Amino acid sequence: MGNEKKTSKQLLREVQANYYEDIRQAHDRGEKIGYAAAQLPKEMFECMGLHLVYPENHSAAVSAKDREKAEFYLQTAENSGYAADLCSYSRINLGYCLADDPVGQGIDVPKPDFMVVGNNICSMTMHWYENLAWEYDIPYIIFDSPFVWEDHVPEHKQEYIARQMQSIADQIAEIAGRPFDYDAFRETCAISDRNAELYHEALELIGHDPSPANGHDQLNYMSLMVTMKGSPKTTEVLELWVQELKDLIAAHETTFKGEKDETGDAKYRVLFDGVACWPQLKYCNECMAGCGCNWVAAPYTNLFNQRYTDIREQAATYAFLVCNTGMDAWQADRGYMIENWHVDGILGNITRSCKPMIGKMPVSNRLLSDKYGIPSTTFDGDQSDPRILSKAQFETRLQGLVEIMEQNKQKKAKNEEKVD
Repeated sequence: MGNEKKTSKQLLREVQANYYEDIRQAHDRGEKIGYAAAQLPKEMFECMGLHLVYPENHSAAVSAKDREKAEFYLQTAENSGYAADLCSYSRINLGYCLADDPVGQGIDVPKPDFMVVGNNICSMTMHWYENLAWEYDIPYIIFDSPFVWEDHVPEHKQEYIARQMQSIADQIAEIAGRPFDYDAFRETCAISDRNAELYHEALELIGHDPSPANGHDQLNYMSLMVTMKGSPKTTEVLELWVQELKDLIAAHETTFKGEKDETGDAKYRVLFDGVACWPQLKYCNECMAGCGCNWVAAPYTNLFNQRYTDIREQAATYAFLVCNTGMDAWQADRGYMIENWHVDGILGNITRSCKPMIGKMPVSNRLLSDKYGIPSTTFDGDQSDPRILSKAQFETRLQGLVEIMEQNKQKKAKNEEKVD
């Protein structure tokens, strides 16, 4: 029994637990700890042995593991003057820092020695990190990305960002107390690129028809792409996960537990748009499975499979994300999933405290529905505030989506009978 091979999920849990423990031990040894936004060239820090905590990821973990503690941190931040309509990730993190009251459960993190943030996700994050940098009187590293209206990142914008990376390398060297190691940087980028390829392959496999997995699994593995993208440990987990998905496809099996159609696939294949409702993830998963809906596509998880082989590609990659791109890029990403992963409908989370993720969504859903002839709906949720989601509304909206997807399937079946 002791020699049984671990599953990717078991290995994932171990790696995640060790990540937080390694951060705490590094702090105890007097090593530098930085707070970093999720979307930036993290390989530059990893290659220099600087440990990064990702407050968005940490806030999601807190809200998923302990809703009462999440509410306490939210109220702490709000009582300290932070508006209740700010990003709930920021309010949980600010409350965690201000309260100095640990959450436990193996996910506590130390206070930061430096801050690093980009504006390519949202401008609010800049101010959140700036406030913490002011609070702790620590270095504040900014990664500025211009808005990209085009369907690609123009050369002059790539140059602007690439030059910033040199400045960031100089700041990293000062924090680390030694010259920036460009050889180690290239080695870390190679590992990161491999992990991005594996994660991308896994998402493509989940999009297979029929799908081999419950699409919510994407979220569990996504955490490694946020916190440990340049780590060989992540490679080990993802290689195992990809192989498991391939084995399921070969055996015509799936981990999806909901109602299935005659092919063995979920009855309905859904694109879930927006940030996940971490405090209510199990509930949302069970509701969707109960209606025969599998989350086979998610633009949110697709944000973390970036690949690049040099600094110019890296610059272009981080300039082309949620907040700083136009509707054409937004539509292209979702259109690819709908066409290639055979999506039957769109379910969008209007996350009230995440403005960049909801600003384009209503218009996007209408355009996608018109173009592909599939229904779309939204519900009011939040990424980490447990007080927001209305279960009655979620169930009603989901049921309405299911009814229209079923009508579409029946129409398609009748049309196919006429052709025969």
